[in-house]
Amino acid sequence: MHVVVTGGTGMVGGSVLRRLLADEWITKVTSLSRKTTGLAHAKLTEVLDVDFEDPTSLEPHMQGVDTLFHCIATYAHTVDRDAYEKITVTYLENVLTALKSANPNAHICHFSASGAAQSEKSWYKALNAKGRAEKLLMGSEFPNKISYRPGMIIPIRPENHKGFGDTLGRLAYRILPFIGTTADELANVVVTAALSEMPDGTILGPADIARLDKKYR
Repeated sequence: MHVVVTGGTGMVGGSVLRRLLADEWITKVTSLSRKTTGLAHAKLTEVLDVDFEDPTSLEPHMQGVDTLFHCIATYAHTVDRDAYEKITVTYLENVLTALKSANPNAHICHFSASGAAQSEKSWYKALNAKGRAEKLLMGSEFPNKISYRPGMIIPIRPENHKGFGDTLGRLAYRILPFIGTTADELANVVVTAALSEMPDGTILGPADIARLDKKYR
């Protein structure tokens, strides 16, 4: 199986990438990102300096792809509204356009967020953008689409810790594990669920992810 990962240098994308490299069913992993993941593996091909604003430049890297793991994300407080919309919605649209040209039968796994508002009526604008991205994906003609809506995500690797808030979150998670999931636990659910052929249009929220995490351990 040939898979593509976008956002493989991020917290969740990095964990998904590592989980894919460790899976015996995956024969080839292509990482599309703007900088190196720092990983070396016989199954891994890195494509750097990717222009996610140009779907035609993405298409050659989608040839022969069975499943896309779209993990590009950013924190809403770190960019302005237009940049967040571009990263969250436009990049996904361009990736889907490229993938459709290369393989319209590919499967797609999409990293969303708890509370994503497809109604676009959330008081929090970032969740409206997440909802637009979900609607865009679910309205596409790909045969199998899954969207994951995790709650709190606890970083595992030191490079993903962004400050004191992450330290507090990790301590809280140790005491109250039901409040979220670690990035590696989430990645295991994302990959295992994708390989188990979940029904098209499945959206997995925090409770679903916690249930599957226990099942897949």
